[in-house]
Amino acid sequence: MADVYQKKYVSSQGERWDTIALAFYGNALNVSPLIEANPKYRSVVVFPAGYELTIPILEENAAESLPPWKR
Repeated sequence: MADVYQKKYVSSQGERWDTIALAFYGNALNVSPLIEANPKYRSVVVFPAGYELTIPILEENAAESLPPWKR
């Protein structure tokens, strides 16, 4: 789940939701929090330069980040 903490980000020409998710979250499939935080850009596929996006800072589940033998 997205935390209340957020940061602003200005898009570069040619970026997509998946490339932004990969850059911020390390996972190109984690686009849902980005789209939910930026509903007015929901229909954008390829961003032009200069769009200001809100990037939610996600809470990391401690149990998921531990190796199996430490859970």
